[in-house]
Amino acid sequence: MSVFESNGSYNPQKERRRRASTAVGITLAVATGIGGAGLFVKDKLANANVDLDSLINTNVTLSQDACPPVDQSTLQVVQTIFDTKDPKELKDVSPATPNKYDKYVRLQAKRFGVTLSDPNLAYDKLVEAQTVDDVLGGFNDFLQEFGYTATIPTQRDEHDDYANVELLPPEDVDFKNFAIGTYLAIQALQYLPVEVARLASDVEIRFVKSIGRYEDEAMPMAIGLAISNPNRIYVDMEAFYDGTNDFVLPHEIGHHIDAAFCGEIGYRNDTDYSTLNPDNFTYLGDNYLSVLDKDVEDVTASRYGASNIVEDKAVVMEETLTEAEGFGEMSPVLRSKFELIIARIEQHAPRYAGYLRAISSRHDK
Repeated sequence: MSVFESNGSYNPQKERRRRASTAVGITLAVATGIGGAGLFVKDKLANANVDLDSLINTNVTLSQDACPPVDQSTLQVVQTIFDTKDPKELKDVSPATPNKYDKYVRLQAKRFGVTLSDPNLAYDKLVEAQTVDDVLGGFNDFLQEFGYTATIPTQRDEHDDYANVELLPPEDVDFKNFAIGTYLAIQALQYLPVEVARLASDVEIRFVKSIGRYEDEAMPMAIGLAISNPNRIYVDMEAFYDGTNDFVLPHEIGHHIDAAFCGEIGYRNDTDYSTLNPDNFTYLGDNYLSVLDKDVEDVTASRYGASNIVEDKAVVMEETLTEAEGFGEMSPVLRSKFELIIARIEQHAPRYAGYLRAISSRHDK
């Protein structure tokens, strides 16, 4: 969810498939009792007045008015790439075969000239960690190449007040579960090319006790929130313990990438993207809660994506930034949205599309 859009909630555990964990991740989860918690996501701060100037980096030119038109030749290349048959190697490897898949993915990264952050040093630190600071240090080692940092803030600032978050006292951090959550977060991001991650520049991931406090107690609490200036991703620590990082972090990173391309106005008024919707489709706002995934599956990646265009794009990126397994099962509309987003990224991170295609099986219907 994004700080920039209207309220809404969804249950991501039920609305998307869980990406396969590696064998050691599964072992850690079983040993410590990690399971689905039925957690919900909720947007916060409607009509926020945000300044995205700090999202500018050497690769992206920020537009305050509209998303720049995608280069049509790049879009055609992306479409051609994702029309190809699966590489033969993908018959024997997939995220469900983690050791073989990891070796294959890193070979493809080298082949296509994209950079992956090496998780091994961070994993070693997690194994040897004795304190929460040790775990945080391991995560920051991994995030360093992205240009991101992770913190557990102890002092509030005006941005925390703006985002309506409650800080987590250091003594309340569960060391073991934080270490496991960090391990799973690294797993979720390890195949995201550095060149793509850096499109969301200078992001701070802040772990907090809660995000948003509402008078209506029936409304679920947020588990992730993106704000800008400074660029931050707030993560609910309890959700982090439960291993929900495979969608929360890519989702929020996706918001920052989207805003970097299009600006604070343009990423909401994205004509190239919205015209891909059927003529009879209208975003539902909070009314998306009244529909089922199957009611909108031909248009958006989940019913949450049907709430507004910003979440529509973020849910697509949540499911495809690090691998796009099963992209061949997308409806024509959703496939066109996916290809537009990948083409935009490809313009600033060349060869990303080829790499993503090489590691993602089609699974056509």
